[in-house]
Amino acid sequence: MVACVKCLLVDSVLKAGFVRGRQRYLCKACDYHFTEQNAEVVPTRRRTQTTISDVAKAVGVAPSTVSRALNGHTDISPATRQAILDAAHQLSYQPNMLAQSLKSRETHTLGVLIPDLERPFFATAVSGIQAVATEAGYRVMICQSKESYRTEVNNVQALIASQVDGLLICHSRETENFDHVKPAACQGIPVVHFDRVSNEVDSAKVILDDWNGAFNITEHLI
Repeated sequence: MVACVKCLLVDSVLKAGFVRGRQRYLCKACDYHFTEQNAEVVPTRRRTQTTISDVAKAVGVAPSTVSRALNGHTDISPATRQAILDAAHQLSYQPNMLAQSLKSRETHTLGVLIPDLERPFFATAVSGIQAVATEAGYRVMICQSKESYRTEVNNVQALIASQVDGLLICHSRETENFDHVKPAACQGIPVVHFDRVSNEVDSAKVILDDWNGAFNITEHLI
């Protein structure tokens, strides 16, 4: 990144061709031209995430102590635990979910694939799934196929690659081949089909009995 030599702004600087073999710049903020010879290069700030070691350094304890405190171990004094929690909050510490999942082999994430979230039935289903999952301490990743088989395949592959702990699937209208779901079973990922199901995949199935439902309603009315 290059800063303007006149106003010192960075975001307003654009490349503006070459002069005698040197890169020429234009600052939109002050309408000033300059070359790379007198330009000030500003290093790009890399995005960093606060780690347990950062919290430990701030409190003056070992990283293992921070880890035990954040995970609720009882062998940490109340004063030390509070100091660690305060430091974690001040440093905006967030647990590294990828590292935790690699250690525990669980991501506490469920993948949900539906045809279209805008349809009332699927919106209601997702709302119920979300409520139950949240109560159980799980997050939910929601994908839509938009009734496209190819989109469904890509979404299932992405969810499996994300190492979800379970899949809840309602297939698209185009789906006639279910090979893309079978790797989940091979990897030990539980699969639940609902509404539109497949008998080719070993999974739990939730099916609405529309015929008997309509029959019972009609019988009740007459």
